Amino acid sequence: MDEVLASLSDSQLAVLLCRIRDWNTNARTAVVAQRVLFVILRSYGAQRLVGLRGVGRDVWDALGSYTERHYKRMEELVEESFMVEYTLREMEQVVGGVAELEGVDGVEGMQIEAA
Repeated sequence: MDEVLASLSDSQLAVLLCRIRDWNTNARTAVVAQRVLFVILRSYGAQRLVGLRGVGRDVWDALGSYTERHYKRMEELVEESFMVEYTLREMEQVVGGVAELEGVDGVEGMQIEAA
């Protein structure tokens, strides 16, 4: 796929960049848009991309703003995943402590309240 994307004509490249802009506006298709955009940016020089007919500043602005939103959303998801991991670790410690207490005589059926 990288080789095909790196060999596009200017008109094909312009159409593709407009499509990427559209795909990038939707979270479901943004991953594909970001991958294709990465290949294009890596394969073509800035001068060629900026000089494409049919790709105005509005396309570049939209690509930049939506890309920024997607990265921000991913950063938030990563932060949330750390919270989930932390919570699970803490829960495992509590469950592990309860399991140890259940094996002690006279402690079965006893409820442990969270501090």
